[in-house]
Amino acid sequence: MNMKTKYPIYIEISIIIAMFLLALYFYPLMPYKMVTHFDFYGIPNGFMGRFWGIFLLPFISLLLYVLFRAILYIDPLKENIKSFRIYYDVFVDIFLILMLYLELSLILWNVGIKINILRFLTIPIGLFYIYIGVLLGKSKRNWFIGIRTPWTLTSDYVWDKTNKLAGKFFIIDGIFVMLSFFFSRLLLIFMLYIVLLGLFIIAIYSYVLWAKTKTEELK
Repeated sequence: MNMKTKYPIYIEISIIIAMFLLALYFYPLMPYKMVTHFDFYGIPNGFMGRFWGIFLLPFISLLLYVLFRAILYIDPLKENIKSFRIYYDVFVDIFLILMLYLELSLILWNVGIKINILRFLTIPIGLFYIYIGVLLGKSKRNWFIGIRTPWTLTSDYVWDKTNKLAGKFFIIDGIFVMLSFFFSRLLLIFMLYIVLLGLFIIAIYSYVLWAKTKTEELK
């Protein structure tokens, strides 16, 4: 497929509309205080009034979708995005599908279907992380999409090496997130803490790589 081919945005618009329609349909069935957050063990520990409880995710999805599309026009290096545009467009689709999935999980819980919320999320979040890895590996230097450090932003070489490494990391971590289906209490460890540690190491790697290239230039 041509990387510059325009992606059919009606897919994304349809997902957002579906989220709002779901919220409208189930709104009368929601309790006045909805469960909207769960702790490390999958026990409810956060609540909202039913309007924001059921409409928050659709509104967040809509706002982020507008931001995702704006990036394509406001990025100073937007020409570079064209080389991996199809991968970015698929990322937006997957993100919106994940948000729809999250909305469905909250609706199910609040209508009385007490699913294991952590286990319910392991597979889709793991797949999402894996695709982030794919996107990072395909990305080219820009201001919004990818691992952006002062050193990756100033060098195509450092950008490519750093983001390819980060892509492999996200793919591996995504696999572990999916495996946490069998040990759901590990989900947050792989989804958050390991990612933060990995990003810290990758940031250091980008600096070391940049410093090495500068040293070689001086020889």
